[in-house]
Amino acid sequence: MALPIDHGWAWVITFACGGLFFWMVGNEKNGGIVLVEVMEMYPEKSATSALWIFSVSTLVGDMSAPVIGLLLAKTSARFVGMLGVGIMTIGMISFAYSPSMEYMYLTRGVIVGIGNGMILLVVYTASAPYFDKRKGLSLGLTTACSGFGVLATAISLRKLFDNYSFSGALTLHTGLCIQTMVLAALLRPLSYYSRWVKSSNESSGEVSAEEDNSNSCTVDQNEFRKRSQSLGSKHLRENDIDNSRNMFLSTPDKMDSLSLHQAIRKENHHLSSLQILAISSQHLEGSRIIAAPITSEIPSQDNKKKKKSFKWKIVYNPWCLILGFSILTFTSGTDSVLQCIPPLGKQIGISKEFVSIVLSLCGVMQIPMRVFHGWFADRKILPVAVHVGLCMAFTGLMALLCGLLNNTAGMVAAVVGMGSAGTSVFGLMPIIARELFGIDHVESVLAMNFVYMGLSIIISTFASGGIYEYTLHWRNVYYYIAACAISGSALMFVIAFAMRRKAHKPSNELSQSAD
Repeated sequence: MALPIDHGWAWVITFACGGLFFWMVGNEKNGGIVLVEVMEMYPEKSATSALWIFSVSTLVGDMSAPVIGLLLAKTSARFVGMLGVGIMTIGMISFAYSPSMEYMYLTRGVIVGIGNGMILLVVYTASAPYFDKRKGLSLGLTTACSGFGVLATAISLRKLFDNYSFSGALTLHTGLCIQTMVLAALLRPLSYYSRWVKSSNESSGEVSAEEDNSNSCTVDQNEFRKRSQSLGSKHLRENDIDNSRNMFLSTPDKMDSLSLHQAIRKENHHLSSLQILAISSQHLEGSRIIAAPITSEIPSQDNKKKKKSFKWKIVYNPWCLILGFSILTFTSGTDSVLQCIPPLGKQIGISKEFVSIVLSLCGVMQIPMRVFHGWFADRKILPVAVHVGLCMAFTGLMALLCGLLNNTAGMVAAVVGMGSAGTSVFGLMPIIARELFGIDHVESVLAMNFVYMGLSIIISTFASGGIYEYTLHWRNVYYYIAACAISGSALMFVIAFAMRRKAHKPSNELSQSAD
């Protein structure tokens, strides 16, 4: 049985992650709807005090990413995903019945933040072992579900608050969210298939050196060759196979398969049993052959522990630092793009209804564009770091255009830039981490980068508010956003240049330095 790489259950994992992302992002992006209700409940509190309830949630989720990454490495995506949904549910119910705003900081801010942080890291990493050729498309489909989540959650929350009390509306909304526990249960680990692969290996038969010692099993040559090629073809190393073929072209037709198997292993000791089996089966002639001993392709316990360990030292890796600072610089500006559109529209005399329509463009555009960016990354027309750098630069240019025009067209440009390219930057981060450090380090690199994203929330909140208070015009905030996005793109191009210089084996070299 072949592992479901790029097919089969891999797509179930993709859409399960998409469903989790649907609700998590929908709740976060539509926090403004809940914010209005909180401000009406506590009119004596300032708007900044209420806003920090939701900022703390994002901050806690991002800053706890290293601990969540460690838990994910020690357990599985299924366990962490289900635990995250459970914690988020507890936080939302507690938030619905919080007696004061101080309790809301704990419930909606801290508890829900931890649950969302777990879900976010699972969504970005769960599909990585299941995809090789279509990893970008998988992430694009997963993250595109956030656009549907923004639209659906906005409609449902508004209807619930219009017909029920604050506590009742959030209770019903949480009842819908907890259904994603089923989706988290679908995140089957790849090791689940080990028993099936082991069974396939064992079905090939036991081997003995003599045919007349009856513990051997004989099979038809065509069936044996078909089975061995199906199991080993994905793992063959072409250079080693070519060398082995050249060495054994003169092998006698009736040579014992065990002798040939052992001879190849002696010469190419680093080849796996399935690879040797595929080579030897192609050079044996006759109607019946003896099955060579094979071992499972499932990694040993030591290899499993190595792959599942969380790489704390990766935070000191220079390329991880450059990647982190690129994300920090970019998000320190773009976190404020959508938040500053309503006050900018009010300042230049645009109605609230039209502003809400402009904001909805972001959710509508990011659905097809995230899928497109993932598909485009799989084509490998551009290096993924160049691709992300261009997305950052385009977002910055659209924000700059918003500040320069200072009208409806400028607002549309900023939202289009964020929806078509800005949000796709985060969906492509796992691919960059995989290209730079290898698949075994994806969880560690992303966890550290979420810390930078958490710091950017603090920077963007104080920077945007300080610029407005000093200049008294929201257009100047978009100059700051443009500068941050373009600076982040410059750092990303530095990473692209480094990957080009180390194009022969970037993942091996960088992962060794990370270890």
